[in-house]
Amino acid sequence: MEVFLLVKVVAGLTLLSGVLALGQGGLPKGPGEALAFAKCSTCHGVGYLKELAGSPYWSWDRTLLEMERMGLQVSPEERKIILDYLVTYLGPDPLSSPTPPDSPPSPTPQVPAKTSDVDGAQLFANYCNSCHPDGRPGNQAGSPPLAGNAFLARDPVYAVLVLLNGLQGPIEVDGQSYSGMMPPWSYLLSDKEIAALDSHIRMNWGNQELLPQDFRPVTVEEVAQARSKTFTAQQVWEYRKKLESAGE
Repeated sequence: MEVFLLVKVVAGLTLLSGVLALGQGGLPKGPGEALAFAKCSTCHGVGYLKELAGSPYWSWDRTLLEMERMGLQVSPEERKIILDYLVTYLGPDPLSSPTPPDSPPSPTPQVPAKTSDVDGAQLFANYCNSCHPDGRPGNQAGSPPLAGNAFLARDPVYAVLVLLNGLQGPIEVDGQSYSGMMPPWSYLLSDKEIAALDSHIRMNWGNQELLPQDFRPVTVEEVAQARSKTFTAQQVWEYRKKLESAGE
């Protein structure tokens, strides 16, 4: 299932770059583009939309619902315009315009090979920085800081579960309350990428000073084991509450 979704994403991105005129932030031009750019770039940026290119109607509808739960403010009319735009221009069969005569033919879609070198810093910049810029709280009320976050050192599995499954529920960091919803990345990032991202977060912004002396980076095998647990975002929050109670 994950391979199928990844092939669709890569194929969708190749198609977009080859046949659609691009506008703000690299989004395809069309009715609703400006509204989608304005609303969807407030948290994860339009790169999040382009990563999901090729998704069907139900998937875009669920994505919008998750963004609304995180605090995205849209009226019913705006939501319909955005959803119509996403399905029309970033869906399984996006509308296309003729390829410019001087443009080279689009390459055959290929799933990029996973290499042994995975850049956790680049992954953070691509997927996390808009909500947690340089480890600080983002522009959404529910985005807590990662820098100096002692909770990340409490349990070697917790951060991996959050990255894989998201987090939904009120939490407190450094005396400040947060109640947003973090989306899951299990459908998009491999075990190796999750491991690299976890290590980057726990080894930067002062977090490395909070780690126990016997700390070691999480392994790909441990991420795979965490993925097999199939937690929901709510269950990850409940796991966090158990850790809090154990540490009191």
